[in-house]
Amino acid sequence: MIDRTEPSPGNGWAHYERAVALHALHDPDGEQVLVRAVEVLEALRVSSEALPHVVPVLGNLFLAHCLMSHRDKTDYYRTAFLDAQPAPGQLSELLIAMNTLVDTRPGMNEFLTPFRRLLADALINAADR
Repeated sequence: MIDRTEPSPGNGWAHYERAVALHALHDPDGEQVLVRAVEVLEALRVSSEALPHVVPVLGNLFLAHCLMSHRDKTDYYRTAFLDAQPAPGQLSELLIAMNTLVDTRPGMNEFLTPFRRLLADALINAADR
C-alpha cells in the first residue's frame, strides 16, 4: 500500500523523493507529486539565491526535470548548478541520485547518459581545483 500522506509543504526534497518512488511503482500520482516538488523547489530557489544555499536546490531542480524528461529545463538547471561551482561531494551526491532514476521510466537511462558524463567530468575537474 502506498502512503498518500502529503510531505511537509516546504520540503521540496521530500516531494521529489515521493515522486521518484511513485514513478518507480508506475503510480499515476507520481506526475502530480513531481509537479508539486518543482513548485516547492522553485520557491526555495527564489528564497535562497545566496550561495551556498541555492546549490543543492539547483541540483534538486536538475533531478526533478531529469525525471520529467524535460531536456531544456534539465540543461538549464545542470548549467546553473555547475556555474555555482558545487563542491565535489555535491557533484557525487547528484550522480548517485541520478542512478535512482534509471528504472523509473522507459528510456531514462539513455536520457541520463549525457548528463552523467558531464557531471562526472565536472567532478574530475572539481577535484583538480
